[in-house]
Parts: sequence; C-alpha cells; structure tokens
Amino acid sequence: MITENGTVKVCTVIDENSQKEFSARLKIFYLLALIAGSIGFCIFLTLYILSVFFPIFDNFTILLLMVLFAVDVGLGIVIKIQYNRALQTARTSNKAIEYEFFADYFTLNEIKNGETVTTAKFYNSQITKVKNGKNYYFIHISAVQIFPVAKAEIAESELQILKTVLRLP
Repeated sequence: MITENGTVKVCTVIDENSQKEFSARLKIFYLLALIAGSIGFCIFLTLYILSVFFPIFDNFTILLLMVLFAVDVGLGIVIKIQYNRALQTARTSNKAIEYEFFADYFTLNEIKNGETVTTAKFYNSQITKVKNGKNYYFIHISAVQIFPVAKAEIAESELQILKTVLRLP
C-alpha cells in the first residue's frame, strides 16, 4: 500500500513457503551430498571387499575414500536435520514482518502473535544484496540478517517505487 507520504508499506507472513524458497539451494546440496556419498561409499566398499580376493587395489586408499564418502553422507544428514528444523520453526512461528520503504531507508516491525516484538531501521546503504526469488525478494543486510518481502503483497505501482529504492532491475 502506498501511504500519504509516498512510502510503500508491505506486510509479509514468515511461513514455511518463504523458508523453503530461501533454503532451496541448501536442499539441493544435502540431496547431492546424500546421493553422492551413498553411491561412493557403496562403490568403495565393494572395491574393498574385492581387494580381499584380488590384491590389485591398495586397501589404505580404498578405506580413505570410503571414510570421505561416509563423511559426505554424514554432512548431508546434518544439513537435512537443520533444514527440517528451520521449516518446523517457520511453521510454528506465527510471525509477520511489516515493512515501510522510504527513499533512503526502510523500517520493519516484527509482529509475533499479533504483538510487535521488534522494530528496526535499515539504511539503503546497509543493503548488501537483494535476491529476486520466485515469490519473494530477499533483502540481505548481512550474512545472517535476511528479510523476505512477498511479491504477492506488492502492487505494480508499489513495485516501481521499490525497484528504485532497492535498486532492482
């Protein structure tokens, strides 16, 4: 909504969908780690068993590669657990962020269970990156401060203002 001051106000609900879109690359990474680690471990386990009967292969190298692929599987499992925890937290958080975009800065109010719990102000110079996702814009302030803005909540006239403020293409 465009306010009487010419600012843009947007409210984004933080839910499972925003977390899934934000973590899409992480999901691909843990799936690849699980698949590649499992296949590699099985191949080198087979080679290790064959090396008992055919002493062509170096057992130490095979064991080392088996351990490396097992670590790969373990890393995939740890990342999968963290991914699922993040989704569970997003499902149960009942949180929304209300943004107001001005010419040089934006403010946000974090609303949890209908009550404002955090208010913050960020200058446009603090924005390190704005990622254009499928359903959200992700405003990166730092590596740990990333704020989603739902595209569905933005009208076309508001989008033009936001493109100027956030330096979007």
